[in-house]
Amino acid sequence: MCYTDADEELWQEDPYEYILMKFDVFEDFISPTTAAQTLLFTACSKRKEVLQKTMGFCYQILKEPNADPRKKDGALHMIGSLAEILLKKKIYKDQLEYMLQNHVFPLFSSELGYMRARACWVLHYFCDVKFKSDQNQQTALELTRRCLIDDREVPGSCHCTPDVAATAPVFEVFQQDGFDYFTNIMPLLHNYATVDTDTLLSDTKYLEMIYSMCKKVLTGVAGEDAECHAAKLLEVIILQCKGCGIDQCIPLFMEAALGRLTREVKTSELQTMCLQDAITALYYNPHLLLNTLGNLHFPNNVEPVTIHFITQWLNDVDCFSGLHDRKMCVLGLCALIDMEQIPQVLNQVSGQILPAFIFSFNGLKRAYGCHAEPENDSDNDNEAEDDNETEELGSDEDDINADGQAYLEILAKQAGEDVDGEAWGEDDAEEAALAGYSTIIDDEDNPADEYQIFKAIFQTIQNNNPVWHQALTHGLNEEQRKQLQDTATLADQRREAHESKMIEKHGGYKFSAPVVPSSFNFGGSTPGIN
Repeated sequence: MCYTDADEELWQEDPYEYILMKFDVFEDFISPTTAAQTLLFTACSKRKEVLQKTMGFCYQILKEPNADPRKKDGALHMIGSLAEILLKKKIYKDQLEYMLQNHVFPLFSSELGYMRARACWVLHYFCDVKFKSDQNQQTALELTRRCLIDDREVPGSCHCTPDVAATAPVFEVFQQDGFDYFTNIMPLLHNYATVDTDTLLSDTKYLEMIYSMCKKVLTGVAGEDAECHAAKLLEVIILQCKGCGIDQCIPLFMEAALGRLTREVKTSELQTMCLQDAITALYYNPHLLLNTLGNLHFPNNVEPVTIHFITQWLNDVDCFSGLHDRKMCVLGLCALIDMEQIPQVLNQVSGQILPAFIFSFNGLKRAYGCHAEPENDSDNDNEAEDDNETEELGSDEDDINADGQAYLEILAKQAGEDVDGEAWGEDDAEEAALAGYSTIIDDEDNPADEYQIFKAIFQTIQNNNPVWHQALTHGLNEEQRKQLQDTATLADQRREAHESKMIEKHGGYKFSAPVVPSSFNFGGSTPGIN
C-alpha cells in the first residue's frame, strides 16, 4: 500500500496515464492495492484487536520524524482505507481531528507530489469528521483549495476532485468492454451528476455521454439489475437538472426508458423504475412529458403511449416501495391533477387517482416512521461508542455470510414461514439498493414537501374547479374521505414542524430586550390602596 518505484516512474513520465490507472474502476478488479485494502478492512472489522494493533503500527510510523516518506504514505493509505470503521468508534473518531492537524495538514507543503496527493486523499476520506475547531476546518478547506488551484503536478490536483477526474476514461472503457460493469460505474456517474452538476451542464457532450451509456444498457442484454441502475441514473439527472433547461433530453430519456417496457420485463423493480422515469419527467414539466408521449410510437403497440403509461402507473401504484419512490409517485400525481387543461385520459381514470394518493400516503407514513427510528436510536446513543456497528469475531469464529442468511429468510418468507418465529412486516424497513443513489428531493432541507404540495393543489381544485373536484371524489367512501382529511392535518403538522426547524436552525426565536430602569422607587403609593 506504499508508493512504489513503478508509481514514481509513471508519475514523472506520464502523469495523465497515472491518473487513468489510479482512478480506473476496472483496474480495481486486478489491483493488488485494492486487494490489500479489502483484506485490511475485513481483518480490522471482523477480528478482535487487529484494528488496535494496526493503528498502533501506523501511529509509530507517523510520529517518527525521519521515517521514510513512502512508509508514511503507506501508513496514511492504511488509515484512510479504515475511515469507515474509525469514524464509528469513539476512541478513534475523537482523535481524528488531531491526526489531520498534526500528520496530514503539514503534508500539503511537502516537496513530494505524491505526499501532497496522499494528504488530499486522506482528507477526502475523512470529510465527515466533525471539527471542534473552526480554524482547523477552515485550514482543511484552504489547503484543498490551494492544492486544486495552485498545484502544478496534475495527479496532485486530481486527488482533490476524484469524481471528475475519474469520469474521463470511463466512457471509453465502457464503449469497449465495460457493458457488464455498469453497476460498478454507477456510483461514479451518480456523484458526477449530483456533486458537479455545473460541469455536467457546461457542455452537451457530457449529457450525451451519460445518455448513450444508459441507452446502451436499456437496449442491450446487460440484465435487469444493470437496466434498473441505468433508469435510475436518468431519473437522478432529470431531478438534479429541474429548472436548468434540459428539455431537449426528455424525449430521448423517455424513448429509452419506456421503450424498455415494450420488451419482456421479468421483475417489478425494472418496470417501476422505467415508469418512474416518466413520472419524474412529469414532475419536471407535465406539458413537455405529455407532448413527448403523444409523439412516441413503439412497434407492436397500438395503444397511445400516454394512455398506456397512466393506466399502467395507477394499476402498479402498489409496486412503489420505500420513501423516495412513494414520494415521487405523489409528486407526479400532484403534477398530473394540477394541469390547467386536464387530458382526456384522466377523465377515464379519475376514480383511481385519489385512492392512489391515499395508498401512497399510507405507505409514506410507514416509511417515514421506519426512517425516524434509527435516527432516534442514534440520538440516544450519540455519546456512546458504536462498537456494535460491526461485530468482531474471535480467532476461532467464522464470519457468517449475511447475504446468504438474508436469502434464506426470503425463501422462508415465500414459503409462508418466518425463521425468527415473528410475523413478516411490509417492505418499509428495507428499501431497494437503488435508494442509496440519493436525489435532490431526498435532501431534508429540500422545500418540496409532498404533503403540503398535495393539500395546496387539492384545495385549489376544490375552490376553482368544482367539476374536476367532483370527478376526483365522487367514488370515495367515508373511510377514504377520512384518510384524505388526516393527510391534510398531517400536512399542517409537517409545515409547522418545518417552520420550527428553520427557526431553530437560524438561532431560535428573537425577543426584544426589555428596557430595565436605572433606578426603582418603592416609596410611591400602591394602586388601590389608601
